[in-house]
Amino acid sequence: MPTDSPPRISQSVAKVLLKQGPFHAWHAHRELGGGIERTSKAMEGGTLIDELGFIRGEPVDATRDLVWTMKGEEVAGSLIERRAGKVVITGEFKTLQTNAAKAWRDAVREDGCVPVLQHVADAVIPAIDKVRAAFQAAGFNLEAAHVKERIHWDHDGIPCEGEPDVWEIVDGMMEVVDLKTTETYDPARIARSAVVDWAIQRAAYLDGLSRLHPDFAGRQRWRWLVGEQKHPHFVAWATDGDWGLRQIGESQWARAVQWWGRLLDLGWDKPWKPEDLQLEAPEYAVAQEEREAMEYEDSNL
Repeated sequence: MPTDSPPRISQSVAKVLLKQGPFHAWHAHRELGGGIERTSKAMEGGTLIDELGFIRGEPVDATRDLVWTMKGEEVAGSLIERRAGKVVITGEFKTLQTNAAKAWRDAVREDGCVPVLQHVADAVIPAIDKVRAAFQAAGFNLEAAHVKERIHWDHDGIPCEGEPDVWEIVDGMMEVVDLKTTETYDPARIARSAVVDWAIQRAAYLDGLSRLHPDFAGRQRWRWLVGEQKHPHFVAWATDGDWGLRQIGESQWARAVQWWGRLLDLGWDKPWKPEDLQLEAPEYAVAQEEREAMEYEDSNL
């Protein structure tokens, strides 16, 4: 944990702060509470797309030959390496439910890598191919673009950080892209994710890039690239043309940053006190009960 400077808020910690409060945000911060582990087989498939979709100068098909096995205490195999992370693929286990498979998974994670089952990798490789093709068709040069570079900035004196997927200067405009994966393409579910998770991420990254590169403030174009993990591996571009979505993200980010600043003033060397749980019935539930009660009265039963 740092001792000479206050910890920076990221969009991921901001989401925890707004949804669960300061106590969980402290534990979710990797420099404070060490981070909260959230992994699943589905996430590992999405992580694989994210890792290999941006890999520089290496054919995706090479993943088919990378197999890690575990025999007792020995772990042998190959790594796919990228500047921001590593992926480990195994063909030995069908699931992660056995003790041997769990031991392999834990050993890989302790090495700072992402464990992926071979059948998960095989399932998402077509999506990786389509993601890379979409970037190429849109004119992005992943060899020259800023890819997965962590940025630090101050928002009105409050320390912030983030890691935009891709940004590049094209014809005097700053093009910023964030890759999102979904198990199955569902526009309604994607729209909900955009409101709950994606909007604040957009606001955070554009805030940072605008402050670090003020010459391009107001000359930025943000896009999401949405890739389907499962067959038929649909890939589509999504713009941020909706004013309401932008407003939600900017409001969420501003609120989280201001809250973080007040928390830092209270001290950040120990978890903030958990807040008492305030239970309130959602408005729709109250309205539904009133409607059903009136219908019962009108039924003369």
